[in-house]
Amino acid sequence: MSGSQRSTGAASGASPSGMINKIQKAREYAGKPERIHFRELQVEFDGRNGQHSVDFHDGEWHCDCAYFRNHHVCSHTMAMERVLGVMAPTEDDASQHPDSWTNASGDVRGSLAARVQRWVAGSLSQMNDEEVLKLVQAQSAEETVAELLVATPETRRARGGDWTELLMRGAQAKSRIAELAGGLMSPLEVARVLNISVPGVKQRLERRKLLAVTLPGGQKGFPALQFEHDGRVREGVPEVVAAGARIDSWALLGILVDEVEDQDGGTLLERLGDQEVRTDVLGRLASYGEHGAA
Repeated sequence: MSGSQRSTGAASGASPSGMINKIQKAREYAGKPERIHFRELQVEFDGRNGQHSVDFHDGEWHCDCAYFRNHHVCSHTMAMERVLGVMAPTEDDASQHPDSWTNASGDVRGSLAARVQRWVAGSLSQMNDEEVLKLVQAQSAEETVAELLVATPETRRARGGDWTELLMRGAQAKSRIAELAGGLMSPLEVARVLNISVPGVKQRLERRKLLAVTLPGGQKGFPALQFEHDGRVREGVPEVVAAGARIDSWALLGILVDEVEDQDGGTLLERLGDQEVRTDVLGRLASYGEHGAA
């Protein structure tokens, strides 16, 4: 009888301390999704025109929609890449990471990252459900950080007029600018639109042939409205990018999403093919530089 009881106790699971260790490790893994690598995946996708089967195997995405059969990529496979984030298998992961991430200061960066991670974890543990929900609803990294600082006791300040308010206002402004520019595309999405490689996108950006803004982590976001419906870069974009090379990328985009004040409407970015509009933009950029120098 006692032997049976001992057997039952062993089968019921590990000790409480062992389970706690497993839970802690699970939280650690969940906070590092880049450690998860999909080998095979299959989902049913409810598209606008019906259900589609999307799967990943043998290192490639597959979809049964007509567009994928002709282009080897589609909105369904790209949506899966966005949903999976850093866990998503991509065509050229290495080319999307700045070389500076793997330089000699990697140990220092790793130590700082661990410190920030510990602080964030501690802050989250002190937040109530309402405060956590605000973080979830934040529209940008800047807004997320601002909400986190406001909610954390040791950094909490009154919102009125302080730097956290300015940070959130700046984040909201960037979110609005990106929305007016048609949203921001990743280097991989731009590569697909232009039918070139991701390194090719980087080369064009360096040659000032494409418009991009700097995102958290040093990555780039490409305004969608710089492309025509057929995928071509709008006429005038390279000229404007070159003229605004010394201006902050977000300030430049902020100028380009202004409305054109005529009967045709639209943003300056959408109307860059119009010589009169382009001349107006170039004049604004030249004036912006003069004010900066003063």
